[in-house]
Amino acid sequence: MSIRNEIKELFVRASQNNDNIFDGKIDWGFVEADVMIELGVDRIIEEMGSLEAFYPLFDSLVEAA
Repeated sequence: MSIRNEIKELFVRASQNNDNIFDGKIDWGFVEADVMIELGVDRIIEEMGSLEAFYPLFDSLVEAA
């Protein structure tokens, strides 16, 4: 599985986690943290080339949610 697909799966799981929902709204910062913790920053950098490459993908998932 590609890291991009793995990020998408982790994003969905984290966005549905009740621990990441406050006052009925998803806290995207917590979702982002969950994804990064699960994958590890080093792996994201290694497989995507840089940490900065992660953010546009994450932002596109937030916009689509």
